[in-house]
Amino acid sequence: MDATKIQELEAKVRENPMDDASWFELGKEYFDDDFKKAHSCFSMALAQRPFDADYRLNRGRKSLSLDSFEEALADLSLAVRLDIEDGEKWHYLGNAYFFLGRYAQAVECYKNAMERHRRNVVGLEAPAIDWIWMAYMHDGRPEEAMAYVKANASPDMHVEESDLSYKKRILLYAGYTDIDTYLREVVNYEDDLDAITELYGAVNYYLFIQPDREKAEKYLNKVLSYKQYHHAFAYKQALLLRADFDKEAK
Repeated sequence: MDATKIQELEAKVRENPMDDASWFELGKEYFDDDFKKAHSCFSMALAQRPFDADYRLNRGRKSLSLDSFEEALADLSLAVRLDIEDGEKWHYLGNAYFFLGRYAQAVECYKNAMERHRRNVVGLEAPAIDWIWMAYMHDGRPEEAMAYVKANASPDMHVEESDLSYKKRILLYAGYTDIDTYLREVVNYEDDLDAITELYGAVNYYLFIQPDREKAEKYLNKVLSYKQYHHAFAYKQALLLRADFDKEAK
């Protein structure tokens, strides 16, 4: 967060609470560090411009961060209707459906995202492929999951730097990387966020590709041992899986 910029923006919205652009900018300043404040700022922006697709997207993303998945679904459903050609909006709508356990609808959203990423020449395909694979697996459709990842993942595919972890994971699922090499050489243990995301790829591997409950739990517990980035989707998934495992054990 830029403290000086936040002070300036806070002064602007105090002076003019109907300044939606300043509320939105303030929300973006809080985006990664204070999810509730960011969500509130985006709500104030939407109070002035309720049909702004980017305002809807950003509030929906913060609802996901706060585990308010139904609220996220509402905002993101409207966001894609307001801006149907933006693959990012389709992707986050898919995440809302995923965390609500509505996997078939999640797949369709991710495929809509993939179509638009390709049409718009945006390097965001790797996350969509990964989430499609996971949604198929959770929906009990492993053949479709494996066929999709093998047809769409490749070592030379372009990704945004922030999505490199997803590329690493789909190359593991597709068989380009073996699990031992992945855990020894591919996982970036130096960066906590990367480690959380990439280690959850190992959890997926031992859940769905080479089922091994003991190893899946081992890497699940490694993910949950990290002290920060608990808003990361991989950490959220790990928490849900841990709860499922604990329920089975009772």
